Amino acid sequence: MEKTLKKMLAKLAVISLLVSSFMVVGPVEANSFTSMSDTMTRLKTSTTADHTIGLTLPATYNFDATGSTDVIMIDFPAANFVMGGVWATTDFTFSDGTSRTINAINQGAGITTVVCADGANNVGVAIDTTALDFRVMPCGSSYTPQVAGATIAFTIDGTTTDGTLTNPAAANTYTISLAMTDEGSVNAHTGSISIGVVDNDQVAVSANIDPTITFDIDTSTNIEADTATPYTVSFGTVTTADSRVSGDTDSVNYILLDLATNAASGASITIQNANGTSGMVSTSTPADTIDNSDGAIADGTERYGFCVNTTTWTSGSPLTISADYLGMTCNADGETNDVEDLNTNGKSIVEAAGPIAGGRAVIVANVSVSAVTEAHDDYADTLTFVATATF
Repeated sequence: MEKTLKKMLAKLAVISLLVSSFMVVGPVEANSFTSMSDTMTRLKTSTTADHTIGLTLPATYNFDATGSTDVIMIDFPAANFVMGGVWATTDFTFSDGTSRTINAINQGAGITTVVCADGANNVGVAIDTTALDFRVMPCGSSYTPQVAGATIAFTIDGTTTDGTLTNPAAANTYTISLAMTDEGSVNAHTGSISIGVVDNDQVAVSANIDPTITFDIDTSTNIEADTATPYTVSFGTVTTADSRVSGDTDSVNYILLDLATNAASGASITIQNANGTSGMVSTSTPADTIDNSDGAIADGTERYGFCVNTTTWTSGSPLTISADYLGMTCNADGETNDVEDLNTNGKSIVEAAGPIAGGRAVIVANVSVSAVTEAHDDYADTLTFVATATF
């Protein structure tokens, strides 16, 4: 009985030994990446492009340095893409939910590893310049992994003066292979991305814009008015005690100048008159005048001229008062306004330095007379306004 028991125990021991000899730790189960993409800056043949590789790890796996260091590999078809230049750490970014630091790179024919400084966020990039493989790996055991199933984003700047990655010469569909070494198991997780390279990825769009300028004159006591020709300003009867000025008080019209243009260098409006500094001339006796000169109008002083009350615009460059008319006192119904001398050649009164829409200038007409200004009922002058755009 004792012998039988010993034999049975011996047999069980042998069976146990045989079973245990066949128990080995299996490799990481192969799984596919999901949500894989390559967003490129250019798809044109023979053109350098940046690449943003995106993928999502299998749900129960992360990217870490526990046990054997994990490695993510992006493999471009070497027969089609062209790699050039010398890569720098600044050519790459890597994120697995946390933005990591590209601590070091290693590049050359057959290169598959990189030595970099251990750190919680440090990764290195190994570049096989022959096979056109990019491998990203944690720098050491201090690397802090993200959660399982993380979304990975790896960018390659293939367009700068460092390393370059040039699209294939032929328009076609090409496959970028993805793989991950997980806990020492090569190609534990895999996937692929198809990209379409085209003969041209750009559309030339062109347009012509015709030059335009719109100019209009209105005369009214309402500064918002839009009136039709003929355009007139009537001072009525002027006395030494009653100077006459545009506005409601004297019922004298303003001159309203409207300007719009798409000229790159803007536009200006000039004013000129028929009589120069002779101002308003009697039709029946041309030697008798109400002279025009720089200065202020005033009861008892002979002077005739114009000033700019306001300028407005809806968009574009401002409508501004030109230098000769700038800084003058110029009020509606203001019988002490300053006026500028006139000439028969024209001088700028308002202007815009660039394209303008909805420009309007309010010009005030002014006249005062002295005790010796000759009596006539036919004093007249003709103003000419010219708008000129510079395209």
